[in-house]
Amino acid sequence: MSSRRKAKDVSPEKEARRKSKLIDAEIKKNKSKVLRQIKFLLLGSGESGKSTVLKQMKIIHGDGFSLAERKDFVGIIHANIITAMKVLYHGLARFGGGGDRQSSASASSSADDFDEGISTCSGGMLMDEDLSQQARAFFENLNATVTLAPIPLFQRLWADPAIQAVFAKRNHFHFSDGAVYFMDSLARIADPAYVPSDEDIVRARVPTVGVHEYSFMLDNIDFLFVDVGGQKAERRKWLSCFDDVTCLIYIVATSDFDQTATESESGGNRLREAHKLFSHIVRGKVLARKPVMLFLNKTDLLKQKLELGCKIQRHFPDFVGEEGNLESVQQWMLRKFARETKAVVYPHFTTAVNRNNIEFVFVSVRQSIRSILLASFNIS
Repeated sequence: MSSRRKAKDVSPEKEARRKSKLIDAEIKKNKSKVLRQIKFLLLGSGESGKSTVLKQMKIIHGDGFSLAERKDFVGIIHANIITAMKVLYHGLARFGGGGDRQSSASASSSADDFDEGISTCSGGMLMDEDLSQQARAFFENLNATVTLAPIPLFQRLWADPAIQAVFAKRNHFHFSDGAVYFMDSLARIADPAYVPSDEDIVRARVPTVGVHEYSFMLDNIDFLFVDVGGQKAERRKWLSCFDDVTCLIYIVATSDFDQTATESESGGNRLREAHKLFSHIVRGKVLARKPVMLFLNKTDLLKQKLELGCKIQRHFPDFVGEEGNLESVQQWMLRKFARETKAVVYPHFTTAVNRNNIEFVFVSVRQSIRSILLASFNIS
């Protein structure tokens, strides 16, 4: 039997094992090179989900979070709760009584802008007078020494129709995604013995300042994740992280299509800001040809908004597809981002707070990395 005939008889499984062994052999021969190559640079605008992905990697492929680390998150979670309720309470000055008092000029206001008028916003006609006075007293005296949220007060506020009316208009101001989860968990968090769970930690919002790295060994490969702050003020630090990058992971908060950007960004549409940033990055000289893992994130929140009747075309007149259809909207977003680069794009529709989803996605990412290694080692 000819060698050509034998090659034809090789099963796909045997061929995959052959390639895997060749890759492992190359890794052993060029270990230092590969360690530099398997470097993911996580980029995206603020609150897109970069740090959430990094936390999931630590939980799934690392040692997770120690008891001491978990306890450190108690203060962070309370700070998240206080910030969220402050935004909603101050929002009564603009959205009191369920009526939209917002002008077009204030549509892009950030959370801090709600400080104006707090002294005149008692909400007396909107909520119980005693509740209103307690809330006013807390927020007027709020300072850096306050580290724990007054849970009983916040439970009453969260259940109040006036606060819920402001919450319903949250697309007009900045409101953290994880805040809803914590507001619905106030009773559990109030327990003196409370220790944050993995999900609590994943949903806790800690703005990334500077550069954070996390690495782990898997399949004889060292995976290094580099996370840098997504806020505009942090982006000047990105250049120092571009050396030896194997692949760019760009994370997009797809549910931000109707959100206004924070004051630290452009003040415009958050999804448009993310698209503009992506275009700038992939057209730069350093990362122009780097493969891109495009994480179209927050699928769960996007689905919720579409089911509530939020229209893409209202914010993006260039939208082509079926309004309200999740797959149609996702494919439009994918095309919108992918056409900005000539590099290979590996798309993933993700929900970073969902461990199972990220675990599944990373299996696919690893397969893509092996394809990249095949190409770099000229293995066919």
